[in-house]
Amino acid sequence: MNRLPLVLVLALLACACSPKPSFSHGANERQEATANNPVSPPSKNVERILESLSAPRQCGEIVQPLNNAECDVQRIYTCLMDAFRACDAAHGVHMYAGPEGDAVRVDYFVIPTNGICEYVYVEDKSADPLNKEDVTEVACKRVKWTMHQTLHGCEVVEPSECAPRKIGGG
Repeated sequence: MNRLPLVLVLALLACACSPKPSFSHGANERQEATANNPVSPPSKNVERILESLSAPRQCGEIVQPLNNAECDVQRIYTCLMDAFRACDAAHGVHMYAGPEGDAVRVDYFVIPTNGICEYVYVEDKSADPLNKEDVTEVACKRVKWTMHQTLHGCEVVEPSECAPRKIGGG
C-alpha cells in the first residue's frame, strides 16, 4: 500500500480547508497575504484607472507563490501585447510574493487615448512594511518581448520609454 508523506497530507488538507480570498475596497480590511497566497486587493490607483476605461479586455489574474518557477504570467502578457498592438483597452493582474514573502500586486493596463496607446503598470508593495513607496504608477510608450531573467523559455513584456504617471493620466 502506498503511503503519502505526512507533510504532503497536511499540505493537501490545508489547501482544501483554506477559504477563497475575498476583497473589499476598504484599506483597513485587507486580507492577510502569505508567501503561498500573495493576494491583495486593487489599490485606489487601479480602481481609478478601471473606472476610466470603457470595457477593457480582461487578460486574467495570476497569483504566484514564493519560489514558483512556472511561467504562468506569459498568457497575461500575450493578451496585453495583443491589446497594445491593436490599441485596445486591456487589464491584467500579477500577484506574487516578494523576497521576504510580502505580497506584491502589479496591475497592467493598455490605455488608448486618441489613437495612441500607453502601457501602464501599477505596482503595489504596500504589504511590505519596509517599503517607502507603497504604490507606483508608470506609463510606457513602447513594449517588446524579452526572455525572463531566471525562467528558461519564459517570455515576458519589457516596457520602455517609461515615466511616472501623473494622477489622472498623461
